[in-house]
Amino acid sequence: MRARRQGWLGRAGWFVALYVGGVLAVGLIALAFRLLVPH
Repeated sequence: MRARRQGWLGRAGWFVALYVGGVLAVGLIALAFRLLVPH
């Protein structure tokens, strides 16, 4: 891969990883909360 592309991918990768990680964490917490708390 070219250095220019790698730098851009590195920055975008961090944002994507943080975003996906945050979404997954919130989803798992919401799912656990739903399962633990009877409605």
